Amino acid sequence: MGMLWASCLGLWGQGQKAVAQSIENIRIESDYRKVRLTYDLLQGSGDRSPMDVSVVFRSESGRTIVPTKVSGDYLQVLPGRDKKIEWDAYAELGDFSGELYAEFSLTVMKLECGQAIVKDIDGNTYHTVKIGTQCWTKTNLKVSKYRNGDKIRTGLGKRAWGNTTSGAYAIYDNNPVNDGFYGKLYNHYAVMDSRGLCPTGWHVPSDAEWTALENQLGGSSVAGGALKSTATQPTPGGWDSPNAGATNSSGFTALPGGRRGSFGDFKYLSYVGYWWSSSAGSGSIAWIRNLNNSDVSYIRRHYGSSELGYSVRCCRD
Repeated sequence: MGMLWASCLGLWGQGQKAVAQSIENIRIESDYRKVRLTYDLLQGSGDRSPMDVSVVFRSESGRTIVPTKVSGDYLQVLPGRDKKIEWDAYAELGDFSGELYAEFSLTVMKLECGQAIVKDIDGNTYHTVKIGTQCWTKTNLKVSKYRNGDKIRTGLGKRAWGNTTSGAYAIYDNNPVNDGFYGKLYNHYAVMDSRGLCPTGWHVPSDAEWTALENQLGGSSVAGGALKSTATQPTPGGWDSPNAGATNSSGFTALPGGRRGSFGDFKYLSYVGYWWSSSAGSGSIAWIRNLNNSDVSYIRRHYGSSELGYSVRCCRD
């Protein structure tokens, strides 16, 4: 069992849009199970936008494989040297005895919103949706680290949660199933931490950006219906009935992740969703948005105290 890898390397194309970056100095290592590529993503003409990098393998017989069992630097990659992609070929192909791969290629792409997939520092991925001129993630943030790799505090008891003035997150009822469906609940100290909560090239939207989203969808009295997922219980992750006014016509797919209160209690899962903005008010309060299952098509704007735990969506820079 094994593979033989020839040294035919190259850049096949420029993806969906012309980009200023180029891939150079591609290196390869392989064993009977995994293939490891190292490359340099070089910056041109001042464009430091994150790029997606894809890899394709082609055998002597003409068989083409687009790997899915990959890890490393392939989504939202910033210019730099010694980027790495690892493909677990055995996990993907099983017994691939006799396969002789004659060439592979890397492609650098700057994808339009809706095509792009965002990856956070934990490796969680998020699909995207374009609404007006804005690009949003389609699911709530799940990351457990700041952008620089520092861990966000978690596991706080009720009293510690209400008393902390540093960034923290919680998972509703400490149940990982809820994390999977609804994402994590962050306090506003985490939102405002200079180390960054959203992936590179993305940010927590301001109050003005939330307002622009509402206006694009017809205003706050109707935008809520366009934002809410149409999924209802008992569908996992869905809204409690009646989920009034929900159409999800925007593709935003808002889900009701509930909140963690000032005293550390969890409330409102499956019938209210809350989202932070990055805009602080006076004292330790900040603007938020919320949607609920019975409020027809409204999206509500009000203040929340910084120690509360709410969901986060990310907006592209």
